[in-house]
Formats: sequence, C-alpha cells, structure tokens
Amino acid sequence: MFSKKSIIIIATRIKKKKRLKIWRDSKEKKIYKFKKIQKIIKKFKLHLSYCYSTFDKLNHNRKKIGFIFWIGIL
Repeated sequence: MFSKKSIIIIATRIKKKKRLKIWRDSKEKKIYKFKKIQKIIKKFKLHLSYCYSTFDKLNHNRKKIGFIFWIGIL
C-alpha cells in the first residue's frame, strides 16, 4: 500500500470526525479515517511524532490545516 519512504500525515477535522489527509511525494492527496491510519502505522511499524518544521514548510496557516504529524520508519 505504501512504499517505505517517509509519509507526511496531516490530521484535519472534516465534519468533526477524525480523518487524516496523506501527502506522499507532495502529489497524492488521500483522506483516510483515523482507524485506518492506525492500521497502517501498525503494519509498517511507524513512529508518530509531532513535527513543527514540516508543518511550516507545507503551510503557514495553522488554523486551516489543523495538526501535522511526521511519520518515519523505526
């Protein structure tokens, strides 16, 4: 499903439901439910950590996007 490259996941509030948008190589934009993201993290043994620097590079408007997480392979 995903290559072993780093994946940027942006958590947004869509109709007050927990969903995450995935940016991979800044071309693909997909929206997944939070539970599906958890399955992907478990499958690839990914480590979820908060990253401000990645957030600032993508978009300076924090209110529009919400939260951003950087996922790297352990």
